[in-house]
Amino acid sequence: MVNNLELIAEGRVNSAVSTAEPRSAREAARDIVANRNRNEVLLCEDFEMVAQWMKSRNPPADGDAIRARLVKRRTLLQAALPTSLSGAVSKAFATVERECLQKQYANSTTMTTLEPIASIPRDAFFVSEDNYAWDMEELVQALACNGGVMRNPLSRDLFSNADIEAILDHPMGRQLRPMQEAQHRMQHGFRPSTVAWISKLGSILLNEQSSDAASSRAAIDEFLAYMATLPAAERQAVDALKIAASDGHTGQAYDYTVGDSVRDAKMNTTCFHKVGDFLAQAASYLGRR
Repeated sequence: MVNNLELIAEGRVNSAVSTAEPRSAREAARDIVANRNRNEVLLCEDFEMVAQWMKSRNPPADGDAIRARLVKRRTLLQAALPTSLSGAVSKAFATVERECLQKQYANSTTMTTLEPIASIPRDAFFVSEDNYAWDMEELVQALACNGGVMRNPLSRDLFSNADIEAILDHPMGRQLRPMQEAQHRMQHGFRPSTVAWISKLGSILLNEQSSDAASSRAAIDEFLAYMATLPAAERQAVDALKIAASDGHTGQAYDYTVGDSVRDAKMNTTCFHKVGDFLAQAASYLGRR
C-alpha cells in the first residue's frame, strides 16, 4: 500500500493501479472469430490492453519494449487467426502504433488537407509498407485521378503488392477495382506489331543526334498515322494504359500512356530522348505481357 501511495505521489498512477496480464493470444483469437462483425474493434482493444499492461509495470516499459511486445502479440494472433483476418490484424496494429506509441511516419500531415496524422479517423487510416500514413479518402481520390495506377502520390514509387491488395480490399478503395481491371485488360490489348512499332519509335528517338531531328519527326508522324488505323479497343489501350516506367537518369516516375508521350514529342513539350526512354521501357513491359 505504501509503495502504491509513493507511486501515485510521483505521478505514476498507471503503475500503482494493477492491470491484469492480457489473456492468451489463442483465447483472444477465439473471441475475435466468434464476433466477426467486431473483429477490428476487438483486435484494437487487444493490442491496447497489451500496451496498457506494459505501461503499468514497475518500472514502466519504454516505447521500444512496448512495441516489441506488440509485434510478438501480432505474430501470435496472426498464427491463431484465419488468414482472411491478416489484414485486420495489420490494420489494428498500425492503429495502436499511432495512438499508443505516437509512431513517426515519412509524412507528418495528410496529403491534401495537411491535417496532422493523428486526426485521421480510424476507419480511414492506412499505413503503406514504405511508412507513409494515409487518409484513405484522399488516397483513393488521388489514385482515381491517375487512372487507378497504384503509385504512391507523394514518393512517386509504385506501391508494393501487399499495399495494393490492402488498398483494394479497403471499403473506400473498392471503387478502384474496375479501374485496375480495365488497366489489366489493356495490358493484353497490344498486338505484337504495335509493340514492335513502339520499340522502333523509342529506338529512333533515343538515338536522335541531328540538328533538325528530321528522322525522329518523320517517325512520330508515321506512328501517329499507324495509330489511326488501329481497332478501337487497341487505340484506347494506346491512349489510356498507364505504364510503370521511370526516367533512366533521374529515376523520376513517368505518368504516361504511349499515346500521350508521342503527342508530347510531336508538340515539343517533352524532349525526344525522354520520350524514347519511356517508349523503350513501354515496349519491353508490353512485350512481357
